[in-house]
Amino acid sequence: MVWSTHKVPTSAADTLTNLTTISTAGKYYALYYDKVSDCYSPADSVDVTITPCITPLVAVNPTPQTGLPNQPKTGVAPTDLTPTGGNGTYVYSVDNTASCIIPSGGTALPAGSNLTVTNSTTGAYSYTTPATAGTYYFCIKVCDTTTPTANCLTKTYTLTVTAPPCLAGTAPPIIQALPSILVQLQP
Repeated sequence: MVWSTHKVPTSAADTLTNLTTISTAGKYYALYYDKVSDCYSPADSVDVTITPCITPLVAVNPTPQTGLPNQPKTGVAPTDLTPTGGNGTYVYSVDNTASCIIPSGGTALPAGSNLTVTNSTTGAYSYTTPATAGTYYFCIKVCDTTTPTANCLTKTYTLTVTAPPCLAGTAPPIIQALPSILVQLQP
C-alpha cells in the first residue's frame, strides 16, 4: 500500500514514503502498488484537516473568603482563579447550576447578597455578606472562546461570615456628671 497526493501516481516520486506525521491539510490517496506489473490500483481518498491542539482550560480553586455581616465585598475572578489554556480570552459569569459544587456544611449565598459579575470580560464581581454568621458558598464560571462550543469550568468560592466581637463589658462606661444648677424660687 502506498499513499500519494496524486490520484494516479506516475512514478515512485509521486508517492509519500513517511506518513507517520502529516503536517499539511489536503486530499491524500491510498493505492496498492504492484511491483511486478509496475501498476497502481484504483485510489481511495482521505481528506485531512489539521486542527491545532489546544491545551485544556484549567483554573485553581479560589482562596476562602471571610467577612463581617452585611459587609460589601468585591473581587476579580481572573486573580482568584488564574485560568490558563483553552482558546482565546475568558468570559466570567455567576453559576447557580448543578455545576456548582456545594461544600460540606455550606449554605448558598442568599439572593439578598446580590452576587453579580459586574464585568464579564474582566471578571469583576461584587456582593454583600449575609447578615447571619456562618459558612456560605457561591460559584463563578469561566469559559474560553472556543467555537462552536466554549469550554467552561465552574469554581466554588467559600465565605465565612463571623459576628463582630461583643464589646460589652470590656471597658466601663464613661458617665459625665452634669453640673448642678440651683434655682431659687421666689415666693
